[in-house]
Amino acid sequence: MSSEQITQTNVPVEETTQTTTDTPQVTEQPTVTNSWKETISEEFRNDPNISKFTEIDALAKSYINATRMIGQDKVAIPNENSTDDQWNEVYGKLGRPESADKYKLEVQSETASLDENAIKQFAENAHQLGLNNKQAQGILEYYKNSMEGSVQQARVDTETAQANAEQELRKEWGRSYDESKSRYRNCSSKC
Repeated sequence: MSSEQITQTNVPVEETTQTTTDTPQVTEQPTVTNSWKETISEEFRNDPNISKFTEIDALAKSYINATRMIGQDKVAIPNENSTDDQWNEVYGKLGRPESADKYKLEVQSETASLDENAIKQFAENAHQLGLNNKQAQGILEYYKNSMEGSVQQARVDTETAQANAEQELRKEWGRSYDESKSRYRNCSSKC
């Protein structure tokens, strides 16, 4: 042990007396909220539409965007459980004519003829599928162009086949080809 000695001195502590009054004094503690959601009523706070927002600014932005959408034409997107009437309503909003005969389809082609009956059947099918006039016209144009391409290809194929046949006959008949050809023309017009 050390040679030093520790001494303890007692210091008097001052006593305080509390005075009592008739009304107790209450000091209010400021309420600390953990989230802005705690400031709204529980009815709205627990709504799934509110619970997805973590900041009040995001809620405000969403509300502003929603109010801008009010009054604008909207189309509810049908699903596999939607009725024909629900689909027809959407088709109408997207521009489908009221009936198949209201389509204004123009098809003019010099190489491929599309008869009126075929166009009428196409219009009925387009209406049933919910196509607007622009879509139906686009499909009909594609079909017309495809038909024109087929007709032109058939014409080229026919001309190629005729040229090949004529070349084979010339090879086979030699000099008598022109004489036989003119005899055949005369016979076919008289026979």
